[in-house]
Amino acid sequence: MANEDFETLGQDSGQARNTARTAERFPIEYEIITDKELQLLKPMYLDARTSERSDGPGGGADAFMAMGVPPAQIMMFQQTMRAFKSLEDKLDEVLKATGASPEDAKKLNKAMCVDISAGGMRMITAQKVKRGALAKLVLTLPPLHPVIVVAVGKIVKASPIRLSSGKRAMETAIAFEVINEDDREEIVAYSFKRQRQEAARNLATDDDDDY
Repeated sequence: MANEDFETLGQDSGQARNTARTAERFPIEYEIITDKELQLLKPMYLDARTSERSDGPGGGADAFMAMGVPPAQIMMFQQTMRAFKSLEDKLDEVLKATGASPEDAKKLNKAMCVDISAGGMRMITAQKVKRGALAKLVLTLPPLHPVIVVAVGKIVKASPIRLSSGKRAMETAIAFEVINEDDREEIVAYSFKRQRQEAARNLATDDDDDY
């Protein structure tokens, strides 16, 4: 499964949209954690949004805003951090292919989000996961709403599936167990933006059909 193209995962997983949920594919990262680790993370996650926490990759937007940095520069910084993250991932793939690995690096598992809402999400992963497991989730929302959310979810459903490539994977349903409310609002904001974008696209298509 190491060579699976995660950009294509979930394309056959259909679920009707409604006002609270957005069917959307974008890559995420996660790691399975213990209940003890959850208890350590819980107060920190509930206390502050991802951008204000030390574990928030590419975060710090609020701190920059407090210093009076213009929003355009903050967005440029976040985009730069996303680009660096992409380069790091590619470098890791090269190191893995050559048999090397970064020293003391704790690797996150990669997956594909196929559905997200304020209360949880669905993802497809190449790794075997079990119902009831806890996962620390790193959700890098698409450029439409470029925000990173780090939260903890509980896997409430895990079903084996077979991808179009013939390889096996797991489709999971995850309920957010610990998430900062401001982070939850970021997910809601993304969902609304995405739905408005789709509505505008559908309206434009209908107008074209009138001619």
